[in-house]
Amino acid sequence: MDRLERIVSNSIFSLLCVLTILLVFEEKVFVPVWLQPIGRMHPMILHFPIGFIVLLVFANIFRSQLQEESFEKVNRFLLLLTGLTTVLTALMGFFLSMEEGYTSEVMSIHKWIGVGVSYLMYVLILFYHKKKFYQWSLYTSFVGIVIAGHFGAGLTHGINFLTEPIFTKEEEPFDKNEPVLTSLILPILE
Repeated sequence: MDRLERIVSNSIFSLLCVLTILLVFEEKVFVPVWLQPIGRMHPMILHFPIGFIVLLVFANIFRSQLQEESFEKVNRFLLLLTGLTTVLTALMGFFLSMEEGYTSEVMSIHKWIGVGVSYLMYVLILFYHKKKFYQWSLYTSFVGIVIAGHFGAGLTHGINFLTEPIFTKEEEPFDKNEPVLTSLILPILE
């Protein structure tokens, strides 16, 4: 298991270095056609780090219910898996963002929070044995992934996607005595 941990940890570090270089030279980066399908896999793979971070949080909340040795093995493996999928998701998102039409402020916020969570996951791997710091970083990454997910949903479904059902005004009932223009047509135009 130690060998696998070193391989995965070094892979995450290498991918973060590639991501950093891409971000630094973002204005000069050109994504070739053969790499664009990898970027378009971002919406598919992003669900893995979300689920894994939620599992990590629940495992740490209910840590006392598990045997210590079992918890350590499962938590460490899950942490490595989360770190790897998070950095892969950030890379794929970067490739996707290089396509036309991804220049909004929402996109920028989504990108930088996602990148931040990627780095934070690697920090979690490095400082795994510092329990207080680990707990703080884990919960911060959970909040970060929720916020990044909100802005990601805003990119695909509109920025008010989550709150839209709450804030939409109720339709007024149809009144047969009102003219058709004011009762049917104007609400559609609004």
